[in-house]
Amino acid sequence: MEGAKPAAAMVALQLLFSALQIFIELALDDGMDVRILVAYRFMFAAAVLCPVAFFMERYVSSVYTRALLGFLSVLENLAAT
Repeated sequence: MEGAKPAAAMVALQLLFSALQIFIELALDDGMDVRILVAYRFMFAAAVLCPVAFFMERYVSSVYTRALLGFLSVLENLAAT
């Protein structure tokens, strides 16, 4: 039974994705704008994943050096242009 858990999880996830695809098709067929649908998906994903990430990484300390912060700020400025 222990070896069947990954396969059962994959099947359950595939069923979930299939149901989501059906709901997306129904919403688009009903006249919902694609951009609004994508915005709703991003907002829902952020609302679900941000608390999960906060509680999972709460006690993990990360070291941000000046070099890393400088590198990230350069990347941010390059991506903005």
